[in-house]
Amino acid sequence: MTMCWLVTSFNYYLIQFLVNTFKQVYTTAIFSSISELIGIAAGGSLYSQLGLKVSLSMSFSLAFVGAILIIMYGLAHQDSYLFPLFVLIAKLGISSAFNILYVSHNDVFPVLFAATALGLANFVTRIFTGLSPILA
Repeated sequence: MTMCWLVTSFNYYLIQFLVNTFKQVYTTAIFSSISELIGIAAGGSLYSQLGLKVSLSMSFSLAFVGAILIIMYGLAHQDSYLFPLFVLIAKLGISSAFNILYVSHNDVFPVLFAATALGLANFVTRIFTGLSPILA
């Protein structure tokens, strides 16, 4: 769970830092915000209907597809109208995964251990998430 939390947080903040460096800053930022709202709403419903493993797998797969599209096509064609759409896809998957991790935490760990597990995961995640601006 800590590893999922680490990967999700790192990628979430990496996308946040990179949005300001793209050529279409305003359009990309608007699409990023819209996808975050949709991802948060979709994450909760995915988790309640499909469970933890399937919903996290779907969210990470969507983020992976968006990231591959950005790397393979988007970075060379930042003026294209497709580029904000690729950012939307990647951010949608990561936001959904973030919400699923928050919502599922109480179901994965027993009540007495949940606060400690969340604190430990957050501590480790914050250390490595501090590297995301350097990579951005």
